[in-house]
Amino acid sequence: MVRLVTFGSLGVADSGFARPKPLLLLTYLHLAGPQARRRLAALFWPRSRDPLNQLSLTLSRLAKAVPGAFVATHATVAAQASCDVDEFRAALEAGEVDRAADLHRDGFLAGLSVRGVSAELLEWVDDTRDALAASLQRGLLARAGASAARGRPAEAAALVRRALAVRDASLLDVDDLLLAHDVLWTAKDPAARKLRTDVEDLGLEVGRSPGAARSAADARRAGQPSAAPGAGSAADEPRAWAGGPRLVGRRREGELLRRLLVAEGARLVTITGLGGMGKSSLARAVADDLAHDAFPSGVAYLSCDDLPGTADVFRALLEALGAPLPPAGAEQGHVAQALAGCGRALVVLDDFDRHLPGAGWLGGLMSAAPHAAFLLTAHQPLGWVSEHVLPLSGLTSHGPRGGEVGELFLAGAQRADATFELTEADVPHLVELGRLTGGNPLALELASSWVTVMPVAEIVAEVSKGVEILETEAQDVAPRHRSILAVFGRSWELLGEAERGRMMRLSVLRGSFDRATAASVAEVDLRDLAGLCRKSLLVRPAPGLFECPPVLRRWVRARAEVRRGDLARVRERHAAHFLGVARAAARAFDTPDGGRWLERLDREHRDLLAAIEWSRESGNAPRTLALLRALGQYWVRRSRLDAVLPWYEQVAASDPAPGTEEDLAAVLRQHAFALVLEGDLEGPRPLLQRALQLARSVASRQEEARVANALGVLAVFRQELDAGTEWYQRASALAAEAGVDDLVPFVLNNLGDVHLFRGRLEQAAACYREAVSRLRALGNLQMLSNVLGSLGLVTVREGDVPSAEAALRESLTIVRDLGITISVHPALEQYAALATAAGDASVAGRLWGAADALRNRLGLEPEWFAAEERARWQAEATRLVGAEALGAFVTSGAELSLDAAVELALVEGRRLARGAVRGARRGAARSSPAPAAPGE
Repeated sequence: MVRLVTFGSLGVADSGFARPKPLLLLTYLHLAGPQARRRLAALFWPRSRDPLNQLSLTLSRLAKAVPGAFVATHATVAAQASCDVDEFRAALEAGEVDRAADLHRDGFLAGLSVRGVSAELLEWVDDTRDALAASLQRGLLARAGASAARGRPAEAAALVRRALAVRDASLLDVDDLLLAHDVLWTAKDPAARKLRTDVEDLGLEVGRSPGAARSAADARRAGQPSAAPGAGSAADEPRAWAGGPRLVGRRREGELLRRLLVAEGARLVTITGLGGMGKSSLARAVADDLAHDAFPSGVAYLSCDDLPGTADVFRALLEALGAPLPPAGAEQGHVAQALAGCGRALVVLDDFDRHLPGAGWLGGLMSAAPHAAFLLTAHQPLGWVSEHVLPLSGLTSHGPRGGEVGELFLAGAQRADATFELTEADVPHLVELGRLTGGNPLALELASSWVTVMPVAEIVAEVSKGVEILETEAQDVAPRHRSILAVFGRSWELLGEAERGRMMRLSVLRGSFDRATAASVAEVDLRDLAGLCRKSLLVRPAPGLFECPPVLRRWVRARAEVRRGDLARVRERHAAHFLGVARAAARAFDTPDGGRWLERLDREHRDLLAAIEWSRESGNAPRTLALLRALGQYWVRRSRLDAVLPWYEQVAASDPAPGTEEDLAAVLRQHAFALVLEGDLEGPRPLLQRALQLARSVASRQEEARVANALGVLAVFRQELDAGTEWYQRASALAAEAGVDDLVPFVLNNLGDVHLFRGRLEQAAACYREAVSRLRALGNLQMLSNVLGSLGLVTVREGDVPSAEAALRESLTIVRDLGITISVHPALEQYAALATAAGDASVAGRLWGAADALRNRLGLEPEWFAAEERARWQAEATRLVGAEALGAFVTSGAELSLDAAVELALVEGRRLARGAVRGARRGAARSSPAPAAPGE
């Protein structure tokens, strides 16, 4: 197996490959787990015009340089490599600290320099580097504590110095910093003076024995509760969470909160987020961890949701601080006096939402007690200048076994059923559950409890229908967390009327959206979007994009039904906006920007379908037809015909509204072509005949010409070549009459096909070359790629491998760049023919196998003419290597990813073309006549 080396210089064991960005990509995949292609493209090529193409090229090069290092599908990439980080972690877990230190050497990715990557990726590198260094420091300090406890101060001090040589004290937590200081101080090591300054700057007590420091740290890490003045036991209260697993995925937020409260000395911190995000759990966990050292006067914890007024908060605070209650009632001055006398204490005001409007008294307490800090949890911040805000977003499903989402779900499922095991088949469903819930921890845990009665796939299916399933009857859970409906309801009550209106309008959008879409559809500007993100009502699936988690969106949309008039207006704007998007995409499909537009439509396809649905429901036939007509090529190129065929069928059964005849004819033509691609050669004929009648009824020669061309295509698919030729000739005459220049190259290409199928290579090539010339002038890249592929195939048959390869290369490059998924497998088969003609059956077999795998994924059957062409070349390949060997090549090719297959075709095609050129030169040299004798 490939072994990654990441400590010191980045590389691969026993390989000279040293390009930093591909190796960093492989490292990220190994440590972060399988990733979506789009996420990798955004992380590694954030400023590229075509980041997905950059990713594909990099993966192709990596596959060639380091075979077997990863596996890729059309959507995801996963590493298949071992890594020295795994060995390092295993050594630490086994207590082999010296081995871990040897592996660590200069640190993770030391001196790495990679240009053009995202800030998020660079932050991941820094965080991973710090985390690995900190884990080695902890291992060394654990040994130091043990040595100190055995009365070996010099040995302990040497271990502390080794820990500080790994990295300075900045990564040490409070316990380890105290231990390091006390060990060095006991050993009279000069380095203790610097650490003493760090300790005192944090307001911590020094002078304890190293053994005592380690004992306190170990006890706290073992989960023993910290003392808080008058706070009582947390175990006496109904829990908002189900214990430790609720903190899955909150390591970064926990470290940030500790840094704010301790290292930066923040006096006021507010944890914000939607209900169920884990605000209370995070606040309690961090407060307990800091209670002894950072806040020696203790932690006062208040649940403010059950305290209706400010006086009730004051009274509860005095009780938590252990101060006497005044007979006339608690007031701000009493609390201020009690806090001032406590020294450095932390006050946690959980669920502070209902007290936010009149929270001015909090500033008075902060002024009166300058050593006290306040930690709040609420749906939104106070908005004070002195306030530090820590927003909580949903858990992610990135990484193996569903990432944080999978980890939390598994923990909850095993509490419900200790025998539950997560399978690989469950992981895609957990990823979908993360998308549906927006990674809301409460929703995930409520969903996990259903494993006792149904499998994971069914749970996710139920959640996709509605949120009613997300509830529990457990009595040890706080009432507000027993149902996601209750959580959403409480969050809704805390919003202002203007924010409720924005959320209702945004709930119309079914997928991710950018700021321009939010403004156009929902009249929500960037400032409003930022406010909704801070409250976790919207999530950020990618830079520049926003999304309302589906379960919350459906809940909000259900509430919006009571305002049908407003909702109808928003849906009208929605449909109009996405008609504009569809038309802009249709104009760009055949241009160099076509791939980018296809990616956008992929992201927004749920909203495109919604726009069609609402236009149809509202009786707006012109817009329904306009949407379907503009998007016709999208469904074909991305092989999403199953999504649009039901709408085609509805439209086909309807009568045209006045003025829509030409659009209806065009949509019927698209419907017919979709059926042909699905293998139905009977249904298209009546559709096209009706389209022809409609075009003639409004004297649209342009549409009549296009329908005639489509009837020719249908005839050829039905192997009726004479009829096909007649229809193509009629289409050509109609196009000339109507001046439809853009249709002429289509007809020329189709006539060339007929010639090719009949073996008339010279006539076919002439048609194709004229079509290429016209298409270059028109700038229609998509059709140009089709014709170049056919021309390349003719040229292969004529024996001109170099010229054929040039045509096929341009064709496949256009297909790849424009993202025309449905055209990839024919292009691979054309390259297989070229490889066979050049005498390399191994390349041809792998390309045929890759084409088969892609066609099967798309659910397509080969056309009769493609099957005949393939049979011709496979017979030749069998003659070259035998049926058994060719079958083995085909089988291996079926394992290739789409990108790897494309790269194989391009790389091997160029090699074979160069070989043909060299062979031709050698042949020419051998056949050259000898020089004439003098005088002859």
